Amino acid sequence: MRFESTVLLRLSKEVEGEVAQVKKLKKEFEEVPESLKENIRNRIIGSLFHDFYSGLERIFKRIAVELNGGVPKTESWHRDLLIEMSWDMPDLRKAVITEGTMRRLLPFLRFRHVFRNLYGFELEAPKIQELEKDFPSLCDTVVTEILQFVEWMREQSG
Repeated sequence: MRFESTVLLRLSKEVEGEVAQVKKLKKEFEEVPESLKENIRNRIIGSLFHDFYSGLERIFKRIAVELNGGVPKTESWHRDLLIEMSWDMPDLRKAVITEGTMRRLLPFLRFRHVFRNLYGFELEAPKIQELEKDFPSLCDTVVTEILQFVEWMREQSG
């Protein structure tokens, strides 16, 4: 399937804008002092991880609406959307992220749900620390993969 070049170029710009925001989150993450009290640090890190996944989901939703024909209409649409982004769909679009990246993002999706439904003081340090270990390299990987997808869109625009 061939998409209109204006759709692809506009979507490329929108995605690049969101990617720039995701990069800012990584910079903020790197600036969070280790010396903060654990509960305060957990709230800050939790907020950054919430924003990280929410930003990625905005990207995925825009791609789904413009290129996939819409966001999944299931009860588990957040998870299904993430999974769909790892699909290579011949004659429609290439995969936005790899399956490996999708699997690494699943704990951040689950964490965002928890973060939205708990009081900050209920955040569990071990879970946040586990995500902290993967975040820097995952952030770099997902940014690289999404920017490769942006380049693909530009090539398709003609």
